[in-house]
Order: sequence, then C-alpha cells, then structure tokens
Amino acid sequence: MSSQAERFFDDAVRTGRKNAVTMEMARRHCLNMTFTEFGGQGMAEAATGLPINTRQVSCLVAHGGASANLDWIVGEFYEQHCVGCSHRRPTGDVPNLATVMDERKEAAARAEEAERAETAKRHRAWEQRAEDRRGAQASSDPAMASALDDIGVLDQEPGTERDREVCDAALRRLTALAERAPETFSTPVIALALDLVTDVHVPELLTPLRHVARVRREHAANVLRAALATLRRSPVVEAGRCVADLLSLQDGGQVDEPVVRSLVYLAEPQSRRFGVYEGGTGDASALRVAAGAAPQAVARVLTSMLPAPRPSEPLVVPPGVRPAPQSGRELEMDRRAAATAVQALAFTHPDAAGALVPQMLLNLGVDGDHHNDPAPIATVQRSLATLLVLEVGDVPAQLEHTGRTAGDSVRERLFGVLEQAGRLIDPGYRFRTAGDPQLDASQQRRSLSICFPRV
Repeated sequence: MSSQAERFFDDAVRTGRKNAVTMEMARRHCLNMTFTEFGGQGMAEAATGLPINTRQVSCLVAHGGASANLDWIVGEFYEQHCVGCSHRRPTGDVPNLATVMDERKEAAARAEEAERAETAKRHRAWEQRAEDRRGAQASSDPAMASALDDIGVLDQEPGTERDREVCDAALRRLTALAERAPETFSTPVIALALDLVTDVHVPELLTPLRHVARVRREHAANVLRAALATLRRSPVVEAGRCVADLLSLQDGGQVDEPVVRSLVYLAEPQSRRFGVYEGGTGDASALRVAAGAAPQAVARVLTSMLPAPRPSEPLVVPPGVRPAPQSGRELEMDRRAAATAVQALAFTHPDAAGALVPQMLLNLGVDGDHHNDPAPIATVQRSLATLLVLEVGDVPAQLEHTGRTAGDSVRERLFGVLEQAGRLIDPGYRFRTAGDPQLDASQQRRSLSICFPRV
C-alpha cells in the first residue's frame, strides 16, 4: 500500500476501535439500543471486523442519526431519548453510556466554571490597566491623553463584542500620530502599549510602535522583542514588518524557530484553495532579514518543513497502532510555504537557497494529500525551476544525480522541474507571477542550453 493508503487505513482502524468502545458503552446502558449499517460498505471493516462503516443508532422508541463517528450520534441520541426513558433495559455494568455522559457533563461544567473564573481574572486585570491609563492621562499633554484613549479602545473589555469600525479608527489615529510626530509619544505611553502587545496580545499596536521605533532607536529593542514574542504565537503581518525594519545582525540570537516559521508563512502569497483563502502576504522582506541575521535557524526550519519521504517501517505493526501523524493539510501548507520561501531567498540569499536544493529534491518524493490539488508538488517544482534559471545551487547536476536512483513517479516530477523552467524562460508565458524571475536575453539562452540537453 502507498503511504497515503496506509494513512487512510490507519485512520479507519482508529475510528473503528473508538466505535467499538462506544457500542459497548451503549449496550451496557440499554440492550434495546442497536446500530444498523446505513449506506455503503467498505473494505476496512471487512478486513478488520471493526465497526467502521456508517451506522444508524436506534431503539424501540426512536431512530437517531447515522454516521461513521458513533460517539457523536450516540451522545445526541442519549440526550434526546434516553434520559428518563421507561423502556430502558440496563445490564448493570459500569462504566456505561449514562456514566460516560455524566462524566462529560461534569467536565463541561468544570470547564465552564474555569472559563468564568478566567474571564473574571482578565476583567480585573483590564480594570487595573484602565486605571493605570487614567493615571497616566492626568500627567500627559493633550496629544498623549488622546492617544491613551485610543489605546483604551484597542484594549477591549473582556466579555464584550469588538466594534471593528471604532477600533480601526483608533488605530488609524495612533498610526497617523506616530508617522507625523513620533517624538510626541512619551516613554510611559510606549511602555503601556508594549505591555498590551506582549501580555494581552493586542498586535495592532505594533503598527504605531514600529513607526516610533524607526525614528527613536532607543525603543527599537523593546518593540522588536514584542514583535518576536507575537510571531512565536502566530504569523502576524505587522510583527513581520517590525522584524524587517528593526532586526539587525546583532539580534540574530533572538530569532528562534517559531519566529522563522511564522515569517515563512507570511512570505507565501495568499491563494484560494477549495474555497478557502490560505497563505500570508507574499512579502518575504522579514524572512530575508532573518536569513541574514540567523541563517542557521532559517535553514533548520525550512528543512523541517520540507520532509523527506517516510522510510519503510523496520517493524510491521497492526493497523491503527502507529501514532496519528501530522494532518495532511498541515503538512501540505508547510511544504507550500517553505518552497515559496526558498524561491524568495534565491534572489537575495542564493547560498542559503542553494543549500536546500537536495532537501527539496527529496521532498518531491512525498505524495500530495489530495489528488485534485497539484500543490505542494508543483510549488516545489516551481521553486527548483527558479533556482535553475537563476543558476543557484547547481540544480541540473543534482536533478541528474537524483534521477539515477529515483522511481518512475519521482522521475516524472523531476522532469516537471524542467517543464517549469521552460515556462519561466518563455517571455510569452501568460501565467507569470510577481515572484517569478525576469530573465534577460543572455539568461534565457544560458537556461535553454541547460534545459534542452536534459529534455
């Protein structure tokens, strides 16, 4: 079986084992509950004997929903029909469906209580921040008093709905003031804004803080630390801009792998796949700055996001025993983003991009997760083609070396790199993107001399 088929089969076996437990809990709860196959039948259940096919839950009183995930429909059926039912035929064994549902209710109640306590705690902290802002306003000039009001708008009260228009207007006023008169921002106001970014996760304030730090360099280090802390949580556009403007070679030690991963995601242009928009902004400036300051961290992250094919298992284990792997969608997003990042680095950091050519060639051996989606394989091919026409990393020689021992499917993908290179060479190619190289006549001739002998 292929790796993709193995993954699907393992997932089916895991589902079947969970369904078997659910059916046993239901049997112990009431002997009247039955699970009837509903719809088609698959080979996984026939091969394992586990309840993997879609089933409908029912009893003498009612018919419930049908699903391959029995836990979901059994829980719904219990709430609607089993509580207080006079026709119940219990076995007396525990645990059973009733005890499981009671435990879930208790866990949900505890989680709700913990959430209320956390909201109350955050509200007390918000009230203290509001009091601190009022105290700072008393000793501030009119410009800073107005800025503190706008900061207070962005510091949303916990439990209230965010008014996007009001918040956007407050951010525009703060940004305009920071662009036109950065010297008006006092040190206490800057400190309050930085605390909101790092402690309360209000990354919007990085926009005015970045404009202030570009002019008043004594605040650059603190703003940069806040931006890096934000990037460790998620890929935030304004945090990436802070890195592009404020990161220096001396700050390379602060750039760790979570930061680089966020910058890689931001460097990927936004695209629409299966009705969902994915990707970042397509701005690789922050990643390029990070590659200059922390090249080893960037190389480690890109290598991890472009994994080699999984080796064959040294030990044959039963299906469903292996730990659940990273989801196919997450893996594909990593591969697309990393390949796009390597393509962007080829223009400014050719040594760093060229060193990743062997890893990208290995990654071509990893199958995609969806047969209708050509990415990420096509994205890796296009990145390698860009390196080929830019003469970065000696792609032609490594293509030949890899092709000698590759299988037929991988050889087809290697040949696809040359096809992509041919499109980049063609001046009349209609689907050129902003990230593709613009070749002059001499570069086109050199690239043709490289590609045609191999075609």
